[in-house]
Amino acid sequence: ITYPMVLMNGASVYDFIEKSFTYTHFIDNDTRLYLDNKLKELNMQSFTYTINENTLHCYHNKLVNEGEKNYYNNRKSFSTYTFVRGLVPNDLQCVFYVIIDLKENIERFIGELKETEYYQKVDVVSYPYGNGYYYLKLNEVSAGKEVQIERIYNENKHDKLVSFVS
Repeated sequence: ITYPMVLMNGASVYDFIEKSFTYTHFIDNDTRLYLDNKLKELNMQSFTYTINENTLHCYHNKLVNEGEKNYYNNRKSFSTYTFVRGLVPNDLQCVFYVIIDLKENIERFIGELKETEYYQKVDVVSYPYGNGYYYLKLNEVSAGKEVQIERIYNENKHDKLVSFVS
């Protein structure tokens, strides 16, 4: 691959030629603290992505439902990032959250998030994951696949771009 790749709904861009993350939109620390506390309050888990020393890490706690176990098992052998069991260290910034839970739990989380100032600070994407579970993605609001693709196109003046969506 010779083109930069947009990752995590546009939260970051990885350049294969430079072998580095060239653009990253981090979730601000106040929003991160709110999200972490709300997850704990609702007894929900997340896969939380960070970039540290040009390496993508995915932090998680105990896998408690089949959706989380499936997500982990389908990705654990990827060489592009490392899974770390435990909480994200306070000195690292978060890039992306993935939450997999039952529909009613995801809807409750989103509903409570909407009642706060933090709802305006994150992009919220939710859809069915399978077997009764829903997938919730959270990233910094100004990040976006479309924004990053347009930036890559304009900076590199490519006549074609390839796009993959999930």
